[in-house]
Amino acid sequence: MLNQQVDTEEDLLVENQRLRDRLSRFERNGGFGLVWENIPEAVEQQLVDDVPVLKHVPSLDVPGEKASPSPHVLIEGDNLHALHVLQATHRGKVDVIYIDPPYNLGGDFRYNDKIVDKDSEYRHSAWLSFMDKRMRVAQPLLKDTGVIIAAIDDTEFAHLKLLMDQTFGAHNFIANIVWTGGRKNDSRFVSVGHDYMLIYAKSLPILIESDVKWRERKHGVDEILAAGLKAWEESGHDEVKATVLMKAWWKSVPQDSPLRASKHYNNVDGINGRPGSVYFAADISWPGGGGPAYEVLHPITNKPVPVPSRGWVYQEPRMLEEIAAGRVRFGPDHTQGLTRKSYLDKIDKQVVESSFYSDRRTANKALAKMIGYKRFDFPKDATVIARWLNLVTSQNRDAIVLDFFAGSGTTLHAVAELNKQDGGNRRCILVTNNENDICREVALPRIKAVLTGEWASGKHDPLPGSLEFYTTDFFRRSKSLDQMRADIAEHTVDLIAIKDGAVKKSASAGLHMLYGGQTTIAVVTAFDLNTDALTYANNAVRDGDSKIAYLFTWSDHGIESELVDMWTGWDVHPLPAEMLAALRRLAPKKESL
Repeated sequence: MLNQQVDTEEDLLVENQRLRDRLSRFERNGGFGLVWENIPEAVEQQLVDDVPVLKHVPSLDVPGEKASPSPHVLIEGDNLHALHVLQATHRGKVDVIYIDPPYNLGGDFRYNDKIVDKDSEYRHSAWLSFMDKRMRVAQPLLKDTGVIIAAIDDTEFAHLKLLMDQTFGAHNFIANIVWTGGRKNDSRFVSVGHDYMLIYAKSLPILIESDVKWRERKHGVDEILAAGLKAWEESGHDEVKATVLMKAWWKSVPQDSPLRASKHYNNVDGINGRPGSVYFAADISWPGGGGPAYEVLHPITNKPVPVPSRGWVYQEPRMLEEIAAGRVRFGPDHTQGLTRKSYLDKIDKQVVESSFYSDRRTANKALAKMIGYKRFDFPKDATVIARWLNLVTSQNRDAIVLDFFAGSGTTLHAVAELNKQDGGNRRCILVTNNENDICREVALPRIKAVLTGEWASGKHDPLPGSLEFYTTDFFRRSKSLDQMRADIAEHTVDLIAIKDGAVKKSASAGLHMLYGGQTTIAVVTAFDLNTDALTYANNAVRDGDSKIAYLFTWSDHGIESELVDMWTGWDVHPLPAEMLAALRRLAPKKESL
């Protein structure tokens, strides 16, 4: 450390290298950005000698009551190790990363198996070293259209913002969301009851080119439309009377109700076979001015109505169509201007705002009802997380969502809730260590509760989905590539199951059959079995499935052509060349701890 006594020549050399590293980082950032003391981490240094893989633990799987084609995944282990493994299975495949990392409040963050005290002079450097290593490995996992959402509070907000600017690019910043969760009336100066969510794109230009727009349904739309239909029926299908009833209904809505954001939707009609349609009288002039000017005659007086100073919003042929369809509203005579009818059910989506309120206390109570005890402080609200995941994934209901600070498992709960709401097949990958038994005593019981409906407080409707449980495992990094190929071969089945969202069903001496969605997958983990395995694999194919075969090879240059020809009708991939290359690529340098 910089302020520690340098006692030996070796210490001096190490200190000198650290200063050089800091200067190099500063120069790379163009003289602007974060510079911190890079503190070596034991879990990273383990990767110098060991290659991380994953090991399936079937006894901890959750079949679920309404299983989906591709199971969710819970990985128990250090998230840096898990992120390295995911390079081999999900590089460029993740749609959304949501994380809620430790806020570094003092006592809530452990580094190298030691609690980091809030008074430590290296508190922020340790946190930044920790986050930087993980962010850099997580970034390549995102698709080009992928998005990361990172929750944080004031303690590390400024540091995290600059770190994410460096990792994801300041030009890919989308928004800083402010979540207010309650008041603190015992505060001396200001009631700070908010957290943040920093949102970045993998590539904002590509996201824009893909015509991605985030919209959410306006709050209470169904309730407002129901009130309009009721007014229509009670009025005897009279537009004037129905509108009077609708305005009376709005007066009964409490002033603090979120519905009142749509209170301008207070007119009702029944044109074009749409009884009880609710609309508001919108401006019909050209935005910004310069619109077309032409005469529009009043249907009763047959005289022209006033032309807006900015011109009409429609060209004349379109205006005539809108008038004929009843979507333009005239005044009692030609002296009154026109308005256009903007229907709530046609414009029921809105852009989300960058700040919102949601009471955080409900999440604690909900978690206790699920697992029957309190073992985790400050869990996030599944409803809130579902809202933001829905914004990002509503155009892709098969999205892959990753959370490598899984905590109590809120993100998977939110994903399952979304799948229930819209019939999607989003897949969630959670990563957490088992510090304080959080994985097996909090996250896993919660997931089991929501997927089976067996809550501690009683029976609930189960959410769709199933779960497969994995732990991180390792094999020794060898100088011999052939030895590493042989070592990794036995682990590839689990990696492919996670990669392709498949479930293992049968195995026969080096041949493993997996099934995911409408795909049958054959994994051959021994070179001398490639020929014999074909007959078994062909007999195990489900009707109508596409077929993928992963065949073991000693080569890094693809499958032998005669094997490809033999596996006719199968999409053949070499094993384990690509996975091994991904796992070896990120090996860190040896550093002194």
